[in-house]
Parts: sequence; C-alpha cells; structure tokens
Amino acid sequence: MNKIYKMIERMEIKKERKYQLAILMMSILYMLIGLCAWLIIRTIALSSIDWMICFMGYPMFISWIRLFLYTSNHSFHTGRSE
Repeated sequence: MNKIYKMIERMEIKKERKYQLAILMMSILYMLIGLCAWLIIRTIALSSIDWMICFMGYPMFISWIRLFLYTSNHSFHTGRSE
C-alpha cells in the first residue's frame, strides 16, 4: 500500500484530486481481492451473485476507512516545492 501512496504523492496534482485517486485505486484493489476470495469460495459454497457483491462491497468500505486513517496521519501534498 505504501507504494501506491508514494506513487500518488509524487504526482503534481491538487491534494483533493490525489485523495480522490487514492480512494478509486484502493477501492478497486480491495474489490478485486474480495472477488478473488469469492471465486475461490464459490467452488465449495456461496455461489450466488449476492455473495459476490458482499465479498466485493465490504472490503471496499474497509479501504475507505483505511484511507481515512492513513490521511489522518499523513496528508497529501500539492507536489510543488514550497
């Protein structure tokens, strides 16, 4: 995760845009992890689409909480030298 944060931090865009980009990237990453977990579990049980949405949705909300906690301690900068 630190590689993603550092990559976003190096970009020369506004702080708000960096935050939006971080939310998007983290949400997609966590949803893909949830999808992979569901694809493994569905071979045994829980094969309906409803479970896929649960396995993808809850990690997405966890990524928002994780990003909030990260940005509470480490704010994004504008990328310009001051």
